[in-house]
Amino acid sequence: MSEQWSLTPEQTELVDRQVEDLMRGIVEIVPKEAFRDKIAKSVVTGKPLNIKLGMDFST
Repeated sequence: MSEQWSLTPEQTELVDRQVEDLMRGIVEIVPKEAFRDKIAKSVVTGKPLNIKLGMDFST
């Protein structure tokens, strides 16, 4: 379930740019909409987003 955040047009542009930047070189983010919601929440609340990295070295 995704949360709805009231974003100004400037905040929406910022969220879209951050999603694009963070997705560069990424194979998959599951679920992508939840990722976008977390970035939107970070923009609205001013709280930094924590990023966790999981890697599979067997491939």
